[in-house]
Amino acid sequence: MGNRKEGAGMKTILFSTPMVQAILEGRKTQTRRVIKPQPRHPLLQVADGYHKGEWHEWLPEDKSDIVTGGRWGYQYLCPYCAGDILWVRETWGIPIKMAGEIIYKADYQDKKPPLADGQKWRPSIHMPKEAARIFLKVTDVRVERLQEISVQDAKDEGIKVWANGCIDGLAFGCYNGDKCVYNTCRQPIDYFCELWNSINSKRGYGWDSNPWVWVYQFVRVDKGETCT
Repeated sequence: MGNRKEGAGMKTILFSTPMVQAILEGRKTQTRRVIKPQPRHPLLQVADGYHKGEWHEWLPEDKSDIVTGGRWGYQYLCPYCAGDILWVRETWGIPIKMAGEIIYKADYQDKKPPLADGQKWRPSIHMPKEAARIFLKVTDVRVERLQEISVQDAKDEGIKVWANGCIDGLAFGCYNGDKCVYNTCRQPIDYFCELWNSINSKRGYGWDSNPWVWVYQFVRVDKGETCT
């Protein structure tokens, strides 16, 4: 399993407008993506040998291996690997009187966009590579169940938290002080749960189903650093 269509090192990834804003503001440095198909048994990364670095299902009930009581099963290759450069597809549009130029929805949340008459925002899936302005370098990949997310990881997914411990939008009645500052308040996880469900529940991968996910950590890089 894997997504190798773009060739080694340069691939594409989609983000919603709120998540694009979080990346631009430096709040989002992680993203979780559902593993497909979902494994029926735990995924473990092979430590050595021919399959080193790959994830395989561990089939604990299989008796073919007398020593360990199991064997490596179905292979899962991560769509994005450490070192890959990702160009971000986001919602975009063609502005008035600016031939050859484009604008991005993430920049116009609080003001009217200068779209040409009859024009609408164009879906991120249709953004050409030439229009990309955000490039990310994958620094780490791991697999886990969705509900294993930590408080800090929930924040790194882009949940906005003020310095005093208040989560954005709940400034009145959500002050948890040190609990939030020291990552012991679960409110960021609750917010991430809502965000996750808004995107994935309709696809059958809601929070309660606790799917296996790829966890990608990344840093933003300049376009000039994307050459491989």
